[in-house]
Amino acid sequence: MANKRPTRRDVAEQAGVAPSTVSLVLSNRAEELGIAEATRLRVEEAARSLGYYANRHIRAVRTGRTGNIGLYLRHDQWGTPVGYWAALRAAVDRAASSLDLGLLVHCGRPDLPTEEAFARQAGGVVDGVIIFNSANDPIAARLLQTGMTAVEIGDADSPLPFVAVDAPDGIRQALEHLREKGYRRPCFVSFPSPYKSSIEGRRSAFAFHCERLFGHAGPSVDDFY
Repeated sequence: MANKRPTRRDVAEQAGVAPSTVSLVLSNRAEELGIAEATRLRVEEAARSLGYYANRHIRAVRTGRTGNIGLYLRHDQWGTPVGYWAALRAAVDRAASSLDLGLLVHCGRPDLPTEEAFARQAGGVVDGVIIFNSANDPIAARLLQTGMTAVEIGDADSPLPFVAVDAPDGIRQALEHLREKGYRRPCFVSFPSPYKSSIEGRRSAFAFHCERLFGHAGPSVDDFY
């Protein structure tokens, strides 16, 4: 027979406190409510020795927050261990871990409609959604329509609140570095991408700063493979 899972009452009995005190201590409210340090330590030790952990599902019902965030990835944004998307995913993993948040990752398929992808994220299991560079994916508009908490990483043209790279300033810094190293004819190289406005912004910054630093607009190579 499987061992009985320890309960809040078990912790309370071992620590010599009321079950409500256990709840407050394990919800990190001991200092706020003036619970004695010795009592907090006794409750935490009892919980640790019994292997008790608060039920996050019950807490979610009570507070209206799950402690989870969703990460929606298009079919072309997952499946490779290296590259831009993998680096972004790793950064989100680290941030979620540092904030003690659960991260539920939805890996989209080419044949998966946005409506279905959204339904999987919006089913009450997450407090909000992160998406990467939505481009023409209608998921951003769907998130806006429903008012669900969401943020986009990487697309400065997103209709959602976003965090994006300041590409034009990055171009400036790169060209100034090249000039300091003695280079005089840098070239702008772009790869095939659906983010045309982003590429044009980089190209314009490149031409402007090339003219400023080197006296010419600089050559460019488009859709390089």
